[in-house]
Amino acid sequence: MTKLIAPAKINLRLKITGCRPDGYHLLDMIMVKLDLADQVKFELTKEGIYLESDSDKVPCDRSNTLWKVVELVRQESRKKFGAKIFFRKRIPTAAGLGGGSSDAASLLLALRDQLGLDWSDEKLIQIGVRVGADVPFFLVQGAQKVQGIGEILTPLALSELQQVEGLPLILINPGFPVSTKEAFGWWDQGPHPASGHPLPLTGEGLGVRVGLTGAGLDAIPAQLENDLERVVIPRYPVLSEIKELLIRVGAHGTLMSGSGATVFGLFESTALRDRGFEQIERLKKKNWWTWKGNSLGGEESNLD
Repeated sequence: MTKLIAPAKINLRLKITGCRPDGYHLLDMIMVKLDLADQVKFELTKEGIYLESDSDKVPCDRSNTLWKVVELVRQESRKKFGAKIFFRKRIPTAAGLGGGSSDAASLLLALRDQLGLDWSDEKLIQIGVRVGADVPFFLVQGAQKVQGIGEILTPLALSELQQVEGLPLILINPGFPVSTKEAFGWWDQGPHPASGHPLPLTGEGLGVRVGLTGAGLDAIPAQLENDLERVVIPRYPVLSEIKELLIRVGAHGTLMSGSGATVFGLFESTALRDRGFEQIERLKKKNWWTWKGNSLGGEESNLD
């Protein structure tokens, strides 16, 4: 069987800039991958689609992104084939970390190679966005500025990339999912609090830009911001509690990723992150999922 690695992501920025007539929201985002990843194993078969997961929270039917990828590749390539797929979930589901989209992207890339399809990256992106808005991001290497409905990708400049790779961070998920569709629906209903931030981004207060340079946390390509915090956090106040805890244990910046409910905290050093994580493990609530690690640059192939 072929083994694939599907990394998680966080949004350092998620701005909603408009809405298309078909209801899809236009976005302006900065996204980076993490060294947290699902594992997907698959083999081609003559017919049929078989999915199996180690998580009972993931559907193994037509609603799964992996199933959708196989069906779309069949349609677009006009090739007859089946697939047997096993996947190990390490990324929480419906958590704003892009797990399902990353799984889909990893399989889409592998099918192109194994079926010998002469498809450009642009072709893959066109297929990927039909599976999910985050899929195109996972089809390319490195941190990206992501616009449109997720299909317009611009690599960060080298100087910017160096500031967002290798960021020490902690993730906390409160143990419940947030529907992306519902979160954007709440945004459409309005109103939106003027500040956009129920809590300061950092212990130093609003407006501080955080990133990583040789001298420590400094400026990244954009201030940490997520428009969906404005409508998700009021409905789930525990996310404010999580942000407060991350600041209390030393995070220099905190933000909800995607549509939530995972919140991340950025730290000035690995040592400070590890010290903060030890405190969180003692203070966290029973149902909280926690993880510590780093953001990736272009070294995704080294994941295991």
